[in-house]
This record gives sequence, structure tokens and C-alpha cells, in this order.
Amino acid sequence: MKNKSFFQHPDLYVCQSTQIGVNMNYNFKKGDIVVFKAEDDPLSKAIAWFTKSDVSHAAMVYSEDSIVEMGAGGIGVHEIGISEGDEVYVMRLSPELDAAPLIRSADVYLDAKVRYDFPALFILAGLLIFKKIYPSSPLIKITDLILSAACCALDKIINSIIYQDDTSAMVCSQLVYQIYYDCGGDYRIRIENGCVFNSQAVDGAPGSIRLIDLARDKTFPQPDLLMSALSSSIAISDGLMQELYELLVSSEQGSDTSVAHVGLLPQELNKTLALTAKFIELLERLLELTGYNMPLEALFVTPGDLVYHAENLKNTGTVNLTRLHISRDLIFK
Repeated sequence: MKNKSFFQHPDLYVCQSTQIGVNMNYNFKKGDIVVFKAEDDPLSKAIAWFTKSDVSHAAMVYSEDSIVEMGAGGIGVHEIGISEGDEVYVMRLSPELDAAPLIRSADVYLDAKVRYDFPALFILAGLLIFKKIYPSSPLIKITDLILSAACCALDKIINSIIYQDDTSAMVCSQLVYQIYYDCGGDYRIRIENGCVFNSQAVDGAPGSIRLIDLARDKTFPQPDLLMSALSSSIAISDGLMQELYELLVSSEQGSDTSVAHVGLLPQELNKTLALTAKFIELLERLLELTGYNMPLEALFVTPGDLVYHAENLKNTGTVNLTRLHISRDLIFK
């Protein structure tokens, strides 16, 4: 038996609940970042494995009873309630600043109904090329699928900017990070020793590689020929993500050179490196067109970075959230 009430205030959202494990009197503020703990689905587990964290998704408190977030179908707002739903960390800018610029920044993307096809696809593509992996033929085949689809989606976004003058495109894998970045100055989230961004160089175990390093200074197929061979038909299915997660775990457990490269042909890796180079080329083009002056690694700030590696965010506690229903322009699926 639980009792729940919401007390509205222009800048403060107070949730009360008698449910065990939920903060009895939690104060949300507009602009708060809610970072969702990874659930048991394969996609969440794959992202958590790569980032060595317990989280896999982030959103921002938009109003007294809603959050703004990016999903597979685009940006939208969900009304929220306190219940036995998803467990989230609540992160807050420190020192605190006026939330109005953050809401205006979010409104730019909401008003444009910005789509960022398969945001999980982009973060996975970034993690696969920037993080150390233990390559095997099955893992490289899945990596090729993800990079191929990510390149097609990026090409679509770039064409939209060029031919439709759609300058409100997403460039970061995390909507929350981009909202704060757009506000400039002290609003920008400072990541130190992140999963990809501002990370410290770590020597990998024998047999591990980093695709971004191998893709540099190599000659690959002409861009037009490569793009014509790409496939955008990949679906981020539970089956594919489960296979990816199991391959990542098993490759790490057998991470010596003799095991990691079993069944991997040189031409397989050459294709992957060509896709890696194309993905980087498209990212650089996207930054050029949108006018963002940031390093490529900043495009792949992870949910774990927001909780564990953000110097100017403080963890104000955990709470359980449930998305209730659409409250504005939601195309989130």
C-alpha cells in the first residue's frame, strides 16, 4: 500500500511516497539529470559492460512532473510518478544555476522534433571504436552491422542539414550533455577521466585492439563505393544485443592473443577499419555543419560519465521513477 502526492512549485517538484526504498520526501528541480540504472535487458547490459558502470540511460527533469529524453523515435517528454519503477540517480549542477536556460535549450530540440535514430546505436558504435576490444570473427561481424547502420543514420542526418537547413540536429549521444553544452559557460558538464571523453590511456590485455588507432593512416575504398555497400536495415533487437553482450564477456574471459583472434580473417578486420574511418569522417562532417567546436570523443559522453566522472555534478540521491504518459511532442517508442 502506498500513498503518493505531488506538490507543485515553479522550480521545485516534491514527491512523497510511503513505498519502501523510495526517498520519503524527494525534491526534484528543473534541470536535474536522472540517470537510469541498467536493467536486465541485453542492450542495457552491453552498455553497462562497456562503461564499467551500473547505468545505461539519462534524461533531464523538464517540469514539475516530467522529464525530457531521447528515444529510438526522437525527442519527447514523459510525465513521471514515484513508484516501483526504474531506479535512477539524481544528479544536480554544482554550484546550482538558473534552470531557465536549460529548459530553453531543451525546447529548441522539442520544437524541432529532433530525431536521433537509434541513440543506442550511436553510443554502441562509439564504444566499439574508442574502447579496447578483443576481436573475434563473430564480434567483428556484429561490429560491422552496428557501424554500417550508424554510418547510414549519420549520412541521413547530414543530408537533412544540407538540404533542409535543419541546424538543430543532435550531435552528442547524450541529449542531456548537449542541452547543458548549448548553454555554455558554467553550465557545461566537465568530464574527467570519462569512459571515452578525457579518458586516461590504459594498456589493454594481450590481444586487445582499439579500432580508432588501427583505422588511422590507412587507405580504404572510395567513400561513395563504401556508402553504397552499407546497410541501414539493422534492428537493435534483444537477440542481437544478447549476442553482443555474450561475445564481449566471453572475449574478455579469454583475452589472450591465441583466443581473441580465433577465426578472424585479415579481410574481415580491413572492412571494419574502413567502416570505422567512414564513421569518423561523417562525425567530423556533422560537427563542421552544426558549428560545434568539440573533440570527437565528447560526442560519446556516457550515462556512467554523468554519475561518476562529472566534476561539476553532485549526486543528490536515488529514487524510483515511472513514466506515466505523453505530455508533449513525444515520438519516443
